[in-house]
Amino acid sequence: MVFKNKIKSSVIVIEEFGTSLGVSKNTLVIKKRGKIAKKLPLSHIEKIIIQAKGVSISSNLIYALQKRKISIEFVDYKYNPYAMIYGIELSYPKIAIKQLEIVNSEKRIEFAREFVKAKIVNQRNYLKIMSKYHKNLEENIIKIDKIKSKIKNANKIDELMGYEGSIANIYWNGISKILNEEDFKRITKGATDRINTALNYGYAILYNKVQKALIKAGLGINISFLHTFEKKPVLVFDFIEQFRCVAVDKAICFSLKKSDDIDVNNKGMLTREAKRRIVEEVNERLATFYKFNGKKYTLNAIIEFQAFRLRDAILNSIKYKSFIARY
Repeated sequence: MVFKNKIKSSVIVIEEFGTSLGVSKNTLVIKKRGKIAKKLPLSHIEKIIIQAKGVSISSNLIYALQKRKISIEFVDYKYNPYAMIYGIELSYPKIAIKQLEIVNSEKRIEFAREFVKAKIVNQRNYLKIMSKYHKNLEENIIKIDKIKSKIKNANKIDELMGYEGSIANIYWNGISKILNEEDFKRITKGATDRINTALNYGYAILYNKVQKALIKAGLGINISFLHTFEKKPVLVFDFIEQFRCVAVDKAICFSLKKSDDIDVNNKGMLTREAKRRIVEEVNERLATFYKFNGKKYTLNAIIEFQAFRLRDAILNSIKYKSFIARY
């Protein structure tokens, strides 16, 4: 129970208008309407997420957080990130130059293949585990295996994305069977149903974690190997693929099958209880241990390790090995 409480307190989500955040003796002080609502030791906090307007943050708190490498992240009502406060680190222009060199070379496809391969293998393995309880998943697994075998020979990004898209359709059909929701279709933007909205919310939590890890590793998050270049942190879209299924899909499927707490209101937005449940479940997945490099590490630690592994692969022109969950 102590471990669970630590997980819950590691990510602080501020959702109420007019909340003020300050610091006193290495303790976060949260006030509502001028009165102290909660105090938490900074040592127990991983990050603070602001999902409300009219929130005030003291400069003393910002200073205390940056010394401990704790980020303040801002998200909209759909949990899409739009800003972050994080301590100033030394910039790594050398890495950005190397990233651009790779993007304009034949090595780009090697990095892209690794991200796609890990995503597909993790999806396939999850369906395989769930096939012990849902016998109708075998057809999906066979279809995925047929397409998966073609990935190693893909030499163009469009070809790779085509395989990834085909497998995604098969995978989400498998998820619909697990959830006993025959009409479920994956929607990434503008979703109002509880399954898609819950998944999008969970991915946004993971997105923040991944972006922070890449920034910490000094990578240029606007330089992508797999996705189209935009005025967005597209490297996050690449890197997150290897963790989506393990950190979010499993958490959301488990929660939806376990209880009715995850629901949307009449505007197609998650209820406060649903958000609380998803934050809790995803953070518990991030705190789960997996076999990695011959030992066991939390998924949180693995994400950071993989960010530095990606940096090393870029700087030293060595093969990048994506994360495949081993239980």
